[in-house]
Amino acid sequence: MKTISLKIPDDVYEKVEKYRKAMDKNRSGYVMEAVMEYTKNKEREELREQLKKESKMVAEDYERFREEIEEWDVTLMDGLDDDEWPEYNTKEYLEKVKALKENDEKV
Repeated sequence: MKTISLKIPDDVYEKVEKYRKAMDKNRSGYVMEAVMEYTKNKEREELREQLKKESKMVAEDYERFREEIEEWDVTLMDGLDDDEWPEYNTKEYLEKVKALKENDEKV
């Protein structure tokens, strides 16, 4: 273990004494617990910021993916009359897409 020496204002010292006595802890244990809790909170903040950053990246990737799928759908349906366009999210649509894919694989 390492040793840390610190000076704190009298009013903070009095508060530390009040609470550590109420918790029946020695000074070092009380301060160590406080430092550990503060450090844990900082690590959580860093993780939260990292998750926000990565979530934004995923959202941007999803948006690009969605645009590519829309372009693919337009290309796939190119040349079909309006009444030949299948309804999206239906079993019929999914079957037609699967059939088109299978035909492409055979060629």
